[in-house]
Formats: sequence, C-alpha cells, structure tokens
Amino acid sequence: MKFSGVIVVVFLAITIPVCAAEIPREPLDTLWEMHMLAGTNGAYYDGVPSLPTAPPPHASFESANGNPDNAWPTTKGIRIDDFKETRLWGLLRKGGWRMEGGLLAHAIQGSLTIELYGKSVWKTRPSLFHFGIAPPRSAEHSYEFFLLRRPREGMRAVMLKKWTIPPDQIPYNYYLRGTLQYDAAKRIATVKVTDVDDKRVFLQEPVDLSDIVGR
Repeated sequence: MKFSGVIVVVFLAITIPVCAAEIPREPLDTLWEMHMLAGTNGAYYDGVPSLPTAPPPHASFESANGNPDNAWPTTKGIRIDDFKETRLWGLLRKGGWRMEGGLLAHAIQGSLTIELYGKSVWKTRPSLFHFGIAPPRSAEHSYEFFLLRRPREGMRAVMLKKWTIPPDQIPYNYYLRGTLQYDAAKRIATVKVTDVDDKRVFLQEPVDLSDIVGR
C-alpha cells in the first residue's frame, strides 16, 4: 500500500502543473484603459466577457457617487477579474487581479467634456481558504484616477493626467471617492480624492486646462 501511494503521488506530481503562472498586470490595464478612452462599459472574468449583475447594469454613473468600487456596473463602468493564478498543485488558488471602476464625474464645456475616471485595483495572492466574494485581508489595494478630455460624446478621449494612490497609503477597508470641480471662467479642473466614510483627503490638485479648452 505504501508503494502504491508513492506511485500516486509521483503520478500527480507529473500530471498536475505545480502552479499557474503569475498573471501579468499590463494586458489587463491596457484592456481597462481601452474601454475608458472609448467611453464604453465592459466586464470580464478570467478573460471571458461577462455581464454585471447588481446594481442594474444600465444605471447612470452618478449612482456610484464617485466611488470606483461602485462604478463598474454602470453604463460607463469597467470591471476585469482574472484569478487563474495557483500554487502548490492547485492547493492555493484564486491569485490574480481585480480592476473595477469607471466614469465618476464630468464637466461639459460646449461640445467638449472633461471627465474623471477612477479605478480600484486589487492584487491577491493564491490562498488556501476563500470566504465570500471580497478580496482577502492580505490583498494589496490601490487606486488610479484619470482626467480625460473627450471632444464629444462617442469619440475617443485623450488622457490629460493620471494619479496613483499606492497600497501603502490606503489602510485596510478604506474605500476612496473622487470628485471633479470645474471652473469654466478660469478653465481649471480640480480633482479631489477622499475616503468614503471619514473624508480623509488623499489627493487635491487643480489642473490648468486653458491651453486645451476652447481650442
């Protein structure tokens, strides 16, 4: 019996891959930003297009109240999950990335639209136990915010500026919210990022658009 057990172990070691390779982030970022610049929504799970469930997938972006984690099911929302990474012959599973967000705010100047997009990024490592659908406490959580200029609705946008809030600046269970204030007279867009609950300010920056708006 001991001998047969060794054979089984050797057989499994040969036939089952030790791990699924670490999932590279760059292609997922590229796909996410492709939807952002096009102004379209999209949802993917492990590389396969899927449909958002709740809240209603046709809700306006305003329903997210500036929170990227709530923006993905809207008409301008984007979510990409890829958790195919494994370790130890599949014993440790569901490592990978979650990127969710979408349009948070906009300001209209004639036919031109200034837009603020936000992206919540989770990096998870393969683990033995999985509870619920939320990323585990060990996951790294960061945010990205993008200021865009869109010539008119339906046209491809141009990225004006990008901000990153890294994991070491975000306490566990903090969720951020982005707002956009636009001064049409001065042509200055001010982006502000705060915590959803305690209103702690993570970012506040005015961006001069006088060379862009009104051309």
